[in-house]
Amino acid sequence: MKHNLIKTGDNDSFPQIQDRNGEVVLSYCRVCKKGEAELDEECNPTFTASPEVIQWLKDNPDVPDKELATRWIDHIRSKRRA
Repeated sequence: MKHNLIKTGDNDSFPQIQDRNGEVVLSYCRVCKKGEAELDEECNPTFTASPEVIQWLKDNPDVPDKELATRWIDHIRSKRRA
């Protein structure tokens, strides 16, 4: 899976990867939580999700917060089964 990097202006950006002007200067993947020096490795999410959700996330790369989307989808599915 391709890394989903935080960019300048994104709501989930944080000070540790920004310069004093708020520009993102260090690459950071919002999915696997890997930083600049680790991005040559493939993106592997640090959260667990059902195989269907992982496939959906791969098919929809523009989802800004994959971890939150995964938790929400799994929550909805668990409610349907109950």
